[in-house]
Parts: sequence; structure tokens; C-alpha cells
Amino acid sequence: MKILGKNYEVLILNDSPMMSNIGEIDNKACKIYINGGLSTDEQKETLLHETIHVVDYQLKLGLTEDQVHRLSVGLFTAIQDNWGGIPDIIGGDAKQ
Repeated sequence: MKILGKNYEVLILNDSPMMSNIGEIDNKACKIYINGGLSTDEQKETLLHETIHVVDYQLKLGLTEDQVHRLSVGLFTAIQDNWGGIPDIIGGDAKQ
């Protein structure tokens, strides 16, 4: 998926020791890791959360983890309630 002109690869990891969190980013490698044990909606919200982290990093916004969490929950809910949700970019339709 493309974020601020950079292509990020989205990887769903199942039972990986790397996944101590529900999601992680590697800005240098341009990779977003999502825990495969989550439901589809949880994966989508996590992807949105990690995308906000990428934007924060690239634009040097200095957001706290709490601010990123609140933004991701608020935006995810608004997208779900008004546009039927985030397209299924996880699991086949993802652009890398």
C-alpha cells in the first residue's frame, strides 16, 4: 500500500515471535506487520493504526501512542459508519 509516496508491504503474521504486539511497522524496510490471530475488522483497524504511525513518522508530528490509538479508533468508526468500512486490502487485494 502506498503511504505518502512510499510503498509499504503489508504482512499478516501467524504465530510469529516477532508479533509481541497486534501490529508493528518497520519504516526503514517499509513493512507493516499485522497479527494474523485478529479478526478481519481488528486487522483493518490495526492497519489504520499502523498507517497513522507511518504518517506520524514521515511528517514528524510527534504523536503519542495514546493519540495514535484515539485517532485510529475514531477514524475507523467514522469510516465504518459512513462508507461501509475499509476495503479488504488485507488478504489478497493489498497493493504493495
